[in-house]
Amino acid sequence: MFPRLNRIALVSALAVTTASAIAAQPRPSADSGALVTRGEQLIAANHIDEAASVAAQALALQPDSGRAHYLLGLVRERQRSFDAAAAEYRIALTHSPRLAEAYDRLGFVLGIQGHMDEAIAAFYSGRVDAASFYHPALVMQQARVKKGKVVIPEPVVALPTSAGIRREDDKSFRDFLSVEFDKYYKSGQTQKFYEEFLVSRNIDPGKAPPIIKEQWGK
Repeated sequence: MFPRLNRIALVSALAVTTASAIAAQPRPSADSGALVTRGEQLIAANHIDEAASVAAQALALQPDSGRAHYLLGLVRERQRSFDAAAAEYRIALTHSPRLAEAYDRLGFVLGIQGHMDEAIAAFYSGRVDAASFYHPALVMQQARVKKGKVVIPEPVVALPTSAGIRREDDKSFRDFLSVEFDKYYKSGQTQKFYEEFLVSRNIDPGKAPPIIKEQWGK
């Protein structure tokens, strides 16, 4: 008699334990959202590797979470894996078409990658609030779409441009070009050439940021 009661008690205890375990399992959506918030905080603190781990956890809990894919896109963007970032932002928008942040970051990444036409189309249609690229190219695009304003964000990140010439053992021509370009730049001649070009395209140079970095912010 007692052994049978013990077996019944054991089965009942197991049933209660199992029910408790099932009830204690976290809801994927709630946990995923908390993880995404944590991941965004880690990115803001520049803890990119930790944020990548958190993004993976969020997606494991909820693979169709637009915000989790957006978080992974932020991680890839910070890692300068722009193709992967753009892919994640697109997936995020597939799951969450109203996720404005993903549109913004997608526009930025497309600009960085040089996909100017796609980035400007997204900006013109209102799907993104901004597009990022070298500002002389943006000046031309802004004049074409007649929308927005070209600004240089702060803190300023200045990137030198470059030109390709034939590789030769004799470096005299390369050195000559370096000296002449530097001379044009420091004398203001480069800015003059740029303004003449803008005028030829019916663009007011006074409304475009200068090409001389020392004049930015003045």
